[in-house]
Amino acid sequence: MRRIAVFVFALLLASPAMAAPAIDKAGADALKPFVAATITHFEGVFKEYGMTLKKQGELIVEPAGSYYAITTPSFTLDMGSNITRNIGMLAINAIPTDTPDILKIAMALPTPITDKAADGTVIGNITIGKQTMNGLWHMKAMDFVQLDANYQNVRAIDPFDKSDIVIPALTAKRNMTNQSGNIWSGTTDLAATNPKYTSSIGIITASDFHMRMNVDKQDIMAKEVPNPDAPKTVSPSESPQLAMKLLMGPMINKFSDATTTALTFNNVQIKKPTFTGTAKSVVINNTIDGPRDTASNSSWNVAIDGVTTADPALVQVTPTRFLLKGSTQSIAIGEALQAKSKASATSSLMKPGSGLVIDSLVLDAPAYGLTANANFQAPATPEARPTGNLNLTVRGLSEMLTAMTGPNAPKMGDKPLIGPQITNILAMVQMAGKQSNDEQGRPVLTYEIKFGADGKMLLNGADLSAAMQSLKGANTNGAVKTNTIKAK
Repeated sequence: MRRIAVFVFALLLASPAMAAPAIDKAGADALKPFVAATITHFEGVFKEYGMTLKKQGELIVEPAGSYYAITTPSFTLDMGSNITRNIGMLAINAIPTDTPDILKIAMALPTPITDKAADGTVIGNITIGKQTMNGLWHMKAMDFVQLDANYQNVRAIDPFDKSDIVIPALTAKRNMTNQSGNIWSGTTDLAATNPKYTSSIGIITASDFHMRMNVDKQDIMAKEVPNPDAPKTVSPSESPQLAMKLLMGPMINKFSDATTTALTFNNVQIKKPTFTGTAKSVVINNTIDGPRDTASNSSWNVAIDGVTTADPALVQVTPTRFLLKGSTQSIAIGEALQAKSKASATSSLMKPGSGLVIDSLVLDAPAYGLTANANFQAPATPEARPTGNLNLTVRGLSEMLTAMTGPNAPKMGDKPLIGPQITNILAMVQMAGKQSNDEQGRPVLTYEIKFGADGKMLLNGADLSAAMQSLKGANTNGAVKTNTIKAK
């Protein structure tokens, strides 16, 4: 996904950290070193992720009537694995505004951007049809406070995995307003119409995608948090980290009073050799209250509705609906973001008083169903373990086990949909359940799992270590030995 990183790099390349000069040669000469410093900044960002940004030619900044015309050197990006991305030159028009620290920016991205192997063979590219982009660039903050970008017929072929992304229409918009000093509030929107992703594993399409981030009282001058876990080299699977750093880093790391993010996919279709299905909608929402505080709260939910499959063998076992809704309390998100290691980040998230609540988990399929809720609290002392409880209600477990282990068990390719190890665990879970009925009168099994500060886990009153011992005692052909647990 390095293609995203190049898009964002091009959008952000215009950040003189100075008051806007008059449009004349003296102003152009004063502006030039700050543009050069911006290029140097992004050289460091790419280097952090194992890539090298190279330049050929001169940086030109000159007055052109009512604006400054900025022409960058021609850029190439050494992406590792003997692959070079040829970006080309960027042409930027910058116009001073009434606010000294803000310039109006207009820019066109180079097209095509090509990826070449060591022998010069083109193995990937990014192409854009029509495009317009303009915005208000805050020079000292090195960020847009207003943005209106529109792209048509965008296509990107990844040189590493040969995946192909086609987006007929792509827009990026930002609308931030100044509250006071360095504090700004507003929204950022990213939308795509009829995106299509094709790779060796299949094809994924959607009628539309939309992401909105609403930020309340963000300090746009806050120092961006460095990434202590950045890899020295970048593999295809790690490259999305760079894209997210460039795209979302300023919004996440420059702390605010509150941040709300909403992502929506509509009419999703998946076509794979082993599965074909659709989802009417996929919605992900997250709100963080007080991310700059030492004890912030968050709430989140994920909802996938209207799932169907065209494979008759999977109709009964494919979930038609998934819902996850929960929250966290007193989490030191700001401290975790600035942690110098993953261990210290985890420690920041597990301080006394912090907690996790799962209000609702729903997984619903024709043959089975699951609902759950949970509550966990961080340990009060370093020696103690997290405490909490998990309540589960399961429908159709017996029927599902029969279907999954029988001669007509559904498969994904040439392998069972659910392997012996999972069915062994489900068999033990079935034996421990309390029998009951749901609101529709259907038989269900209920479970209450408690987690103690001493590390002990109880399943419906029984020590769960017995179940774990049963799992360890499974024989080589996948059968579970006779030692079981029973509900009290």
